[in-house]
Amino acid sequence: MPETETLHNLRAKWVVDPTSQPSVANVLLPQYGTPPFSAPNVPDAIYLTFGHMNPVLFDLEPGTVPTQEDVDGTVIPVVPVAQLVVTVDRLRDFVGQLQQVLGQFDENAQGE
Repeated sequence: MPETETLHNLRAKWVVDPTSQPSVANVLLPQYGTPPFSAPNVPDAIYLTFGHMNPVLFDLEPGTVPTQEDVDGTVIPVVPVAQLVVTVDRLRDFVGQLQQVLGQFDENAQGE
């Protein structure tokens, strides 16, 4: 008897919370890791930590550019704003989606 495959078309609907504000992220830390949902010690997931880093404030005269001496020892704190773990395959899907959106953005920017 041949195997049969049942396919179902399911729809998804994003739920929008009008009170939720997007977080500003300007730093990304991707890391390999073991996903919490599969066999232990199998590095087939990527952990993505998005963070925000404020600009450094220097006590300098207006118009002065900081020198290396001014910045030595300065540590800029990065505040995590979102942490995700995704499989490598799902990350590849996300990258494809992002490339598609960026391509559309570039096309629109060239048309202006």
